[in-house]
Amino acid sequence: MSLPKDIVRSRKERKNSAEKRTSIISDQTAENSKRLKKTHNTNVDKTKKIKQKLATFKSKLNRDNSKLLKNDHEATKNMELKTNKELVTFRSNLSSDGSKLLENIHNTIVEKTKNIKEDLATFRANLSTEVSELLKNDHEATKNMALKTRNELSSFASNLKQTVGDMLMQFADDLAVARSSWNKASSQKEVPQKSKKSKKRKN
Repeated sequence: MSLPKDIVRSRKERKNSAEKRTSIISDQTAENSKRLKKTHNTNVDKTKKIKQKLATFKSKLNRDNSKLLKNDHEATKNMELKTNKELVTFRSNLSSDGSKLLENIHNTIVEKTKNIKEDLATFRANLSTEVSELLKNDHEATKNMALKTRNELSSFASNLKQTVGDMLMQFADDLAVARSSWNKASSQKEVPQKSKKSKKRKN
């Protein structure tokens, strides 16, 4: 037995609502992915610049070393000390920048993941509530439809019984009238035959 149109329409509306919310979550996830990708590209650019600086520094260091080889031992020693200090400072700064960069990436990923999980949990809760309400409404509608159908069948059976009873009574009346008519016709035929027999006996 098919369900009423309003229940079918309600199902479609709730289904469309769930699909729209799923689409919104998907769009948000895609947007977050774009942002993370953009952050990643920015970090790649920064790393590339750092590598370029390091390459430039190494190039300068090589040139300086070439010059140092031409100078005396003291100048070479002082230059090496200066270079080592600069290298230590550069490495320290590079390590600090790298740590900050990784920390920012990690925090961004954690925050975006948390937001996505919260949105997904909210969506699931709303979807579960809507599904429960839909099942409850379907149960009530099915129950009411069953009661209505049972009442209609009971009424149909009662009307059918009454109709058949009336037909049987009408048929019995018609049969009684036909029998009465037949008996009258039979009695009228027997009277003339008896009178003819009595006349023959007298003769």
